[in-house]
Amino acid sequence: MSVLDNVKEYKVEEVSKLKALGARTQFEEICRQLPPPRGFARAIAEKYARDEIAFIAEIKKASPSKGMIRADLFRCWPNSRS
Repeated sequence: MSVLDNVKEYKVEEVSKLKALGARTQFEEICRQLPPPRGFARAIAEKYARDEIAFIAEIKKASPSKGMIRADLFRCWPNSRS
C-alpha cells in the first residue's frame, strides 16, 4: 500500500467519524458567519494596480510522500497550532 493509499484510508475513516458527530453542520454554520471571499483575480489585480508585490505560496508542514518538512512551522504565527 502506498503512502497516498494510507492517507486516503485514514481520511475516509476520519470523515466518517466527523459526519457521525455532525461536524458538517457545525462547519457550515461557521462558514455562514465568515465575510465573503475577496476574489483571487481581483486581489492580485488590486496589488498590481498599486505596484505592490503579490504572490502565491503553498506553505506545507508535511508532505504525504516526503513526510515532515518542518515540525515547528506553525510556531511562526500567533495563536497557531502545532
